[in-house]
Amino acid sequence: MLSQSEEYKSEEVELQEMPAVRDDDPSPGAPLIADRQWDDHDTISPSTDLKSSGNGFVWALTLSACVSGLLFGYDTGVISSTLVSIGTDLSSRPLTTLDKGLITSCTSLFALVASPIAGVLADKIGRKKIILFADALFTVGALWQAFTSSVWGMILGRSIVGLAIGGASLIVPLYISELAPSHLRGRLVTVSLLFITGGQVIAYLIGWGFSTVPAGWRWMVGLGSAPALAQLVMLTFMPETPRYLAKVQKETRARLVLRRVYRGMSDHPEDLVNEVILGIRKELLEEEEAHDQLRHAPDSKTPFLISPTLQSLLLHPPHARALTITCSLQALQQLCGFNSLMYFSATIFELLGFQSPTLTSLSVAGTNFLFTVAAFNLIDRLGRRRILLATIPFMILGLLLCSGAFTFIHLPDDKVGARADGHNQFGDPIPRLPAISILIAMILYVSAYALGLGPVPWMQSEVFPLSVRSLGSSLATATNWLCNTVVGLTFLPMMDFLGPGWTFVCYASVCALGWVVVYWIYPETMGLGLEEVGLLLKDGWGVNESLNRSSFSLGFGHKIEQQFALVKLAHTNKRSAQELQLKHPPYRTTTTAMTREPKRVRKWASSCPAWPKEVAEVGAGPAVPEEEPGNAGVVIVNELCELYEDSTDVSREGLLLLIEDGGAADVSCAASAQIPKTRLQLAADVRFLIPRFQGLA
Repeated sequence: MLSQSEEYKSEEVELQEMPAVRDDDPSPGAPLIADRQWDDHDTISPSTDLKSSGNGFVWALTLSACVSGLLFGYDTGVISSTLVSIGTDLSSRPLTTLDKGLITSCTSLFALVASPIAGVLADKIGRKKIILFADALFTVGALWQAFTSSVWGMILGRSIVGLAIGGASLIVPLYISELAPSHLRGRLVTVSLLFITGGQVIAYLIGWGFSTVPAGWRWMVGLGSAPALAQLVMLTFMPETPRYLAKVQKETRARLVLRRVYRGMSDHPEDLVNEVILGIRKELLEEEEAHDQLRHAPDSKTPFLISPTLQSLLLHPPHARALTITCSLQALQQLCGFNSLMYFSATIFELLGFQSPTLTSLSVAGTNFLFTVAAFNLIDRLGRRRILLATIPFMILGLLLCSGAFTFIHLPDDKVGARADGHNQFGDPIPRLPAISILIAMILYVSAYALGLGPVPWMQSEVFPLSVRSLGSSLATATNWLCNTVVGLTFLPMMDFLGPGWTFVCYASVCALGWVVVYWIYPETMGLGLEEVGLLLKDGWGVNESLNRSSFSLGFGHKIEQQFALVKLAHTNKRSAQELQLKHPPYRTTTTAMTREPKRVRKWASSCPAWPKEVAEVGAGPAVPEEEPGNAGVVIVNELCELYEDSTDVSREGLLLLIEDGGAADVSCAASAQIPKTRLQLAADVRFLIPRFQGLA
């Protein structure tokens, strides 16, 4: 019986030892050979071969899992209405600033505790079971809040809800990303954000409806148990993720799930299933070898009690870079102050003299929802990094406008609130123009947040390799909840001691710092498979390489209108690549996004000083001699091309086919390549090209 590691290695050797086959060889036993005519419906890879909308099964999985987002959003929104409705129901006095801070922040604190535990358990018992357990906790917590009669009872109920939210907020994006095809992953993860913002809108509507009902806040919090019970039933019939199933050596079940995921999305769904399974196998093998090297490293000083997974996450440079990126984004998402506005928006609008604070808060929640819908349509088109760099400046602008407007409003020292007639409790009128300006500035801030910092940090699971994905995601989520707790505890005291103006300046400063961090360390991951993203972080932050790769991001509906032949492409244990031959050019590319004539692309010749000159010969294709490519043992084939029009979008795989007849066909080193603005670079990992072309025989 072969071990998992030996099984994967034997498969690599099998790939390595396949004999070279001629173009006209009809032998069915050569899976790396393709010589077929492509029609208008053929495509070349999972990133281009899939119908853009997905199938019903994928959407059923996503919507069932995203009910957790609805619960999270509902809890965030309902507490804003609850705080202004409780009055003296929980004690003989109104809630103090400390009471409000504890009631809001205890949820974040216990979510912080739950998220790393959920990450560890997700690798032990699976993703799905964690979500089901979270539903049970949320039901108990919501009902406890509804029937409590004390402040500490309320804190206990919200702490139970915090445990549920902490686990679900980590696992749901992980569950979706591991089930979603790469071309849909960004949008499907964003659906969970739509449910969060939709939950906030529902919470404000319910809060407004029960605001005049005696003890109506009990109905507000108690109704949160209904979606939890509904999800508990729906998710029972949904499968575990194929990546988790493959990890625990249940590959047959993983294949069954993947077949349902890709059903109706391609003319060759089994090829896609084989590719995903092979990618998972290779990733597991690499990570197992990395763990072995870490455990047996002679200079390792890591304490015995630290698990190999945690060692790998903290000490293996690519994993540590992934952790730094995700934790930074999650910290920025909270320290920018957004959730403080959601928790206390009704309190702020009451302070500003709005007659219906809860209804006014609904406008903010509605804006959040509408712009999250926009993010759903943009995140897989513009990319994660670009959206963040474009939207954070608008968040800064909104916060600074809030700060400036507050300087025109005189607030009493104790900031108890305002009367319904637009005066504070001392009878001083509150200026309407600054108050309305604050509302507009908050809407600007929230809209920018919903497009960028709202959804993007939750793409965290796509940055981590499978072996550390759960633990890495759990630590990033824990960072989110730690910062959420800090914001929840400090917002009202900052409003008291610094004043609203300087409070918003502090949040604007955090956003400015976050923009710089995103610019320097966050690579673009749009359109890359989960197993491909890790390649970006092997030797650095991967920002430049990711931008080059994303330049070839393909619009849906891409067609290659010629035939091609793939003679042989194999990655051997000797770390070499053998001959790759592409024929029958020129090729033309079209995408549904193009409104003009199809663009033409020709090969651009270059040479690599690290390899012999023979490599750069003009001819049928590149022949890569045996050589040492680097620490990772991966031969990288870099294709440089010149585009006739800069707006042309071609896929990374498709570019390999776009070689002009008689043109140069060579390879070059990424490190030595000088790329003018008029040229683009393709970096294609030979090892991952094997399964991508395997199904074309």
